[in-house]
Amino acid sequence: MKSIRLNISTAENISSTDHIDNFFCIMEKYDILPEKIGLYDPLKTPYSIEEARNLWINPSNVNGFIRGYISAERKKPKIKYCLTWHKGTPARVNSLTLFFEYKDNFGLTSMVQNIFKDLIVQFKAVHGSISEMSRGRAITGTLLTRIPGIYWCNFFSKTLIDFLSEAALNRVSWYSTEPVGDGKLYLLAENPEDPSVSIESDRDARVLIGIDYFGDFTLCLTDPFAQPKTIAPPINLSKL
Repeated sequence: MKSIRLNISTAENISSTDHIDNFFCIMEKYDILPEKIGLYDPLKTPYSIEEARNLWINPSNVNGFIRGYISAERKKPKIKYCLTWHKGTPARVNSLTLFFEYKDNFGLTSMVQNIFKDLIVQFKAVHGSISEMSRGRAITGTLLTRIPGIYWCNFFSKTLIDFLSEAALNRVSWYSTEPVGDGKLYLLAENPEDPSVSIESDRDARVLIGIDYFGDFTLCLTDPFAQPKTIAPPINLSKL
């Protein structure tokens, strides 16, 4: 079984029920509403929008750090949903992550890309990526300390395009690019299983754009807790 990971990061405050309603409205649009929902595995509670709203607006509070979280899943197609918002110190970006498991990628890539675009626009994403799980590697840290990497499909907001520079991004031989939201999608290949998409292509693209924006993951091969030198992206967290 293979797995595709879709992730978006946003510096918007997404803690209201309107945001969770919008997320599941997009899932309904593609007929992939979850079947079970909760906080921890194994998930046992049947999904309903009322239950999702209740979980979303009743976050945990540990020493003043507030975290809202939802875990959800469905069997066909097999999808895992992990949705998180934060408030407190240290400040963190909020994230929406979906894992799609599959045997044969018949039409899945196109659907995942469309979901990705809808989520980027709806949640005003600052960064996002889609990757086949065996073909990507990120340096330890968060979007506040480094850009995670270069994957099959990458979204950079205007903030990150200005930070990296469009000239530097254009050094990479992208398969295609496409304006979305206030930024742009950058694809390395037609689909995430293309042989040209690999840990090596990630490394090569990082070098072309500027390795210090991402961190050199080769240092982590011998020490998984290594903290390579990175240049932190200028993410505005004033809304969090």
